[in-house]
Amino acid sequence: MLNKNIYTVGGTVQAGGGLYIPRSADEELLQLCREGTFAFVLSSRQVGKSSLMVGTSEQLINEGIKPVIVDLTQIGVQVTPESWYFGFLTTIADELELKTDIESWWQSHSEIGVTQRLTQFLQEVLLTEVKEKVVIFVDEIDTTLSLDFTDDFFAAIRYMFNARANIPEYQRLTFVLLGVATPSDLMSDPHRTPFNIGQRVEVTDFNLEQAMPLAEGLGLEQNNARQSLKWVLKWTSGHPYLTQRLCRTIAEQFKGEWREEDVDLAAANTFFGKMSEEDNNLQFVRDMLTKRATDRLKILTTYREIRLGKRPVLDEEQSPIKNHLKLSGIVRRDNGTLKVRNAIYETVFGRKWLKSHWPTNWLSTVPRSVKIASVLSMILLIISISLAVFAFSTAEQNRRMAESEQQAKNDLQQALFREQNLRLQEQNARQAANDAQQKALQEGEKAKQFAEAEQIARIEAGTSRDLAQQREQEAITARNSAEARRIEVERLRRIDIARFLTTQAAIQQQLSKDELAILLARQAYLWSQGQLANEVYNALRKTLNSAKFAAGGPIVLRCSDAVRSVAYSLDGISVASGGADGKLSFWNSKNNYQKPTTVDAHKGSIRTVLFSSDSRTLVSAGDDHKIRLWDMQKIDSGPTVLDAHTGGV
Repeated sequence: MLNKNIYTVGGTVQAGGGLYIPRSADEELLQLCREGTFAFVLSSRQVGKSSLMVGTSEQLINEGIKPVIVDLTQIGVQVTPESWYFGFLTTIADELELKTDIESWWQSHSEIGVTQRLTQFLQEVLLTEVKEKVVIFVDEIDTTLSLDFTDDFFAAIRYMFNARANIPEYQRLTFVLLGVATPSDLMSDPHRTPFNIGQRVEVTDFNLEQAMPLAEGLGLEQNNARQSLKWVLKWTSGHPYLTQRLCRTIAEQFKGEWREEDVDLAAANTFFGKMSEEDNNLQFVRDMLTKRATDRLKILTTYREIRLGKRPVLDEEQSPIKNHLKLSGIVRRDNGTLKVRNAIYETVFGRKWLKSHWPTNWLSTVPRSVKIASVLSMILLIISISLAVFAFSTAEQNRRMAESEQQAKNDLQQALFREQNLRLQEQNARQAANDAQQKALQEGEKAKQFAEAEQIARIEAGTSRDLAQQREQEAITARNSAEARRIEVERLRRIDIARFLTTQAAIQQQLSKDELAILLARQAYLWSQGQLANEVYNALRKTLNSAKFAAGGPIVLRCSDAVRSVAYSLDGISVASGGADGKLSFWNSKNNYQKPTTVDAHKGSIRTVLFSSDSRTLVSAGDDHKIRLWDMQKIDSGPTVLDAHTGGV
């Protein structure tokens, strides 16, 4: 049956009574709200953020959690800081039906700033009157970008998140931010700490399986309806608004059967040509690329590069240009690169559109007559310069030729003079060579005799040096051997003393001389120096534990490696410790803390161990990026593992 009312093309699905299609973001946001994790849903318009918020709120009510939805467009932007904050708290008070008179409370605290009044109201009034968990959804946060005082608002949210460590009441209060912005947009003051809390929730487009229920509203035979939906997704790639808009267009035409070319024509009639100027989603994308672009040329240049696809354009979270394109909705992230989101955007914002909206080149504004006159003037100037350069070059060439002739005459005279000198020097050189040859023969004979004597002396010196090095090495080996024997004798002596003291500690303990037994066990521990670790340590622990009731001493528990974190349950029954070796150990007071249960909990050092308030659950976290939840009544069944972070917790 025809049911075009299932399609929502404006506002939330719940308000229009349309068909709500769940995605992975639904379960992800719901789980974050259950856990009290601050979250933000920041993306382009008309992708289902508000519907996701309403659906999550309804589910939270069923689970006993109090949701509050604050639509900032209701407060407006033409307001003072005082009115804006008061309107924000009034919305919260009305939705939760708080008993406190918000107006009287606000006036009675007028001596403090509006931001402090916000946090104080939430702590002293809201969390006092409401005992359940509270989740505050702040929708349309991009309206704050035009206000010059909302940096303090986001700083206050960050304060309440950080204050959870000191003010337990804030553990029951969670914020979820929704809108068209990036986290870096929320704090405009570059000298303040950026808004860096909360977990991002991605709202993705529909895949074929998720979108299949939309086929029921097309009014077609089942197979033709499903095939028609595939042709719709060819154009929209699952964009929530575009998909439902095109489906509604098909449903309104009451055709018995649809072909692919029919769907193509419906897409063209709905989104292309003059219709692209009327569609509010396409108008939003157009404004983001032109009117709301901080650097229009860079925005359009980057988009053109992505659209051409000649080379991959990598996504960069710290790039304002690429973040702006993603917020416009025209591009999406795909395996680390950016691509045009769907065929409708690629067609509407194609080459022709880019050319017509490209920033104006200053040269194009110059009149044609001025351009022609400028070109002619430039040609005449070039000709004049060329003639002047030619005349100067000719005169310079003639001058250089005259100088060259005179220089050639001078060079000839100097060459004749040098030739005579060379002949005289050659004769002197021949005589000197003969004299040097005779002298070299005499010196060579003397050098030969000296070299032979030096070779004999070198051989004798080498033999003596090798013998000295051999004797020195033998002496070092003897010293090392003696030192090793001394260390071993000393070690065995200490072990004997430690064993004797351990035995004496046990004897004194049997004689009820606890203090002496502890002292003897302590001395055994010191003498052992790490040797006999288990034997000596057990003696020390046993004596200390046995004396704890009489002397008020401690209970000594031993772990397998360095202890990183310890937790004591509020019911006074259990003790848990986490070590550098990734092991968790559990002791129980019911068996006097004997024989702990030890499990391999993490693949790295454990940094945090914490019991829940009812002592039934233990949380552990460590360097392996994991958080594990342990049921204290079912330790052997293993933990629930949460992949929470990409770094150590």
